[in-house]
Amino acid sequence: MDGIGDTSAHSPNKAGAWHRLDDHLREVGDGASAFGGPLGLSVPALWVGRWHDIGKVTDQFQRYLAACVADPANGRRLSAPHKMAGAVLANQYELPWLALAIAGHHGGMPNWQKFRGTIQDEAALAHNVDALTAMAAEAWLALGAPVDVSGRFPAGRTDDAKRRNEVATRLLFSCLVDADFLDTEAHFDGDRSARRFKNPVGLVELKRRMSAALTSLLETRAGDAVASDRDELFSRVVARAGEPQGLFTLTAPTGSGKTVTGLGFALAHAEHHDLRRVVMAAPFVSITEQTAGVYSHLLDLGDDKIVVEHHSGASYGADEEFTSDAIRRRLATENWDAEVVVTTTVQLLDSLFSNRPKDCRKLHRLARSVIVIDEAQSIPFGLLDPTLDMLRELCDRYGATVVLSTATQPPFGRLKSMTGVALTELVDEPAQWSRRFARVSLDYRPQKVTWDELAEIVCAESAQHNGQCLVVLNTIDDAAALTRALSGTPGLTHLSTRLCPSHRRAVLDAVRRDLLAASPCLLVATQVVEAGVDVSFPIGVRAVGPGIALAQVAGRINRHGEREHARLVVVEPEDGHCPPGDYKVGRDITRWLLADGVDVLSEPGVRKFYDKLFLPLGGETDKHKIQAKRAELAFEDVAGLYNVISDDTVSVLVDWGASAAVLDTVRDLPGRMAMRRLQPFLVSLRKKVADEARKVGLIAAIPGFDLVE
Repeated sequence: MDGIGDTSAHSPNKAGAWHRLDDHLREVGDGASAFGGPLGLSVPALWVGRWHDIGKVTDQFQRYLAACVADPANGRRLSAPHKMAGAVLANQYELPWLALAIAGHHGGMPNWQKFRGTIQDEAALAHNVDALTAMAAEAWLALGAPVDVSGRFPAGRTDDAKRRNEVATRLLFSCLVDADFLDTEAHFDGDRSARRFKNPVGLVELKRRMSAALTSLLETRAGDAVASDRDELFSRVVARAGEPQGLFTLTAPTGSGKTVTGLGFALAHAEHHDLRRVVMAAPFVSITEQTAGVYSHLLDLGDDKIVVEHHSGASYGADEEFTSDAIRRRLATENWDAEVVVTTTVQLLDSLFSNRPKDCRKLHRLARSVIVIDEAQSIPFGLLDPTLDMLRELCDRYGATVVLSTATQPPFGRLKSMTGVALTELVDEPAQWSRRFARVSLDYRPQKVTWDELAEIVCAESAQHNGQCLVVLNTIDDAAALTRALSGTPGLTHLSTRLCPSHRRAVLDAVRRDLLAASPCLLVATQVVEAGVDVSFPIGVRAVGPGIALAQVAGRINRHGEREHARLVVVEPEDGHCPPGDYKVGRDITRWLLADGVDVLSEPGVRKFYDKLFLPLGGETDKHKIQAKRAELAFEDVAGLYNVISDDTVSVLVDWGASAAVLDTVRDLPGRMAMRRLQPFLVSLRKKVADEARKVGLIAAIPGFDLVE
C-alpha cells in the first residue's frame, strides 16, 4: 500500500518482529469485512478496518512506538493520538457511521453531536491533517473510496430510520473491534490465537446429540405423568421449527421443561434456516449455571465440549483453568465465537446498548443466530421499548430469531416499539397447558401477621410435610427477620444474595438432598429462589408480591407432580417491606386481584395482572428516554442510561469456604483474572450499605484489591 512505507502499527512481539502498519490495516479490513458479510456490512466494514489506524502513519506516532521500545517506563507517557485521522477521513466522505466506529475503537463510541464538533476543529487535528491528506490521495482513493453504504445506512429523517442507522453503526463497530483485537492478538500472542475455536461441530450434529440424549432420558422416565406432558410440549414446539424467522414467544408453565424445549426449538430452527449459533440468556447467574449444566449434559461429549458459559462466575473450574479446552472456551467468551453460548440477560442486553469495545466486540455474532431470552418477564419495564426495538431490528434486518420464553408472558405486542410486529406464540393454547401443569392452589390470608405469628403458620404447615416448607419474602431484611423468629426450628436454612454464589450453591445442594431424603427442610429465602431453580417442596408460604412472582414460587412447589395437590399460602406480614417501583405496583395490583378472588397462578390470572400493570405504567416502558438518544446517535449517553441492574454496588469478599485460600492464590494475578477466580466468594452490596458496614467494622479493604468491581 503506497504511502504507508515501512511504518509500524505495533511494537515488536516476543520474536522481535514489528507489526507492519500495511499488514495490520489489510488484515483488520479483511477480517471486519468477513464479519460484516452476514450483516450486509461487508463493504463498510472493509473500509472501517482499513482506515481505523491510518493515523499511525504520522512521524509523531512512529517516534512514540520507538520511544516505548527504547524506554518502556517513560515512552508511554508521550502523547500520540491516532484514531481521529481515520475518523476525519470517513467524515470527509460523509460517512459519519464509519467515523464514529473508528473514533471509538479504543475508548468507546462517542455522542455524534459532541464528536462532530471535535472533528470540525482543525486546531485539535493539526498533528495529522497533512499526513491524512497525503494518505487519502496516495494510498486509499486508489482502492475505490468513497464507500457505498446505502444498503445498511439508508437516508431518512424519521427517528425509526435514525435508530436503524444506530444499530448498523453498533454492528459495524463490533466487526471492527473484533477484527482489531484478533489481529493484534495474532501479532503479540500467536499461541493464544491458535487456541481459539477453529473447527465447529455444526448445529446439525448438536441437534443429533440432543435427540440421542433425550431418547436415553425418556427410557428412565416411563410412566411419569409430568414427564409425559413435558415431552409432548417439547415435541409440539420443536415441530414448529420450520416457521419463518422472526420474534417468537414461548409461553409455558413453570416446571414444563422450557429450558430443554427452548434449546430443542433453537437447534431445529437453526438447522432449518442454516443459522450460525444459539445464544441463551437467563436473568440470574444461578439460572445461567443451571442451564449451562443442562445444555452441557445434552450436547458435550467427552473432551468435545461445546457449551460456552459467559457470566461473572464462569471460570471452568480451578483444576481446568489452564487446560486447552478451558482456555478455548474462555477465549470464546470474549467474542462469542462458539455455537452455543449461555449467558446472563444483563450481559446480553447491556452489551447491545454499550459503547465500549470489549462489550460490543461480540455483537456481530448475533446476526443469523437464534437468541433465547429465558424468564423474559424479568426485563425491566422501564427498558422494554428500547430492548424490544433492538431485538426487533436484529430480526428484521440481520437474520436473527428471538424467542421470549417465560411462564408469565407479558403482552409485549401492546408496546409502542412493537407496533406492526407479529409475535408468534410457539405453544398452542397456553391456557390449556397452564391447566395441565397446574399442581398448586392459592391460599390467600389477608389478615396482617407479625413475624412470630408468621413463624407459627410456617411451623404448622411444615409439620404436615415432614418439616419441609419453602418460605419466600420480598426483601433480605424480611427474610432475616423471619429466620430469627424461626430460630431453633429443625432443618432451618436461609438463602439470599447476601450469601456468596458458592454458599448459595451449597445451600441448594443440601436442600435437594434433604427433600429427597424426606428430612426436615425449612428454607427461608428471597426472590433469588423464584425463577429457574430446580427444587420441589410439598408446601410454600409467600409474602404477597407481584402475581408473576407468586407464579414463579409456585413453580418450586410440587414441581414434578409428586403429590396430587399442593398449596401456596400467601400472607401479609405486618412489618414486611417491599422494593419500590414496578415491584410495589405489581404487589398492590396482586393484592387487589387476590381480594377479588382471581387465581393469579392461572393463565387468565396472569393476563389480568398484566392488564392492570401496563395501564399505570403508561409511557414508563422507556423510562430514561433512551429511544430519543438512540436516534441522536448518542452512544455514550445511551450506555450510561441503559442498565438492566444498577451498578451502584460494591463487591465484598466473604470469609466462607475456600475464599481465604483462593485469595492467597490470586494476589499476583491481573485484576480481571483475580476477580474471576474470587467471584464464587463475592457478594454485591449497595454502596450505602457497604459504607455503613465499613463504619462498624463489618468489612474492610483487602490490601492490593479494590472492593469496587
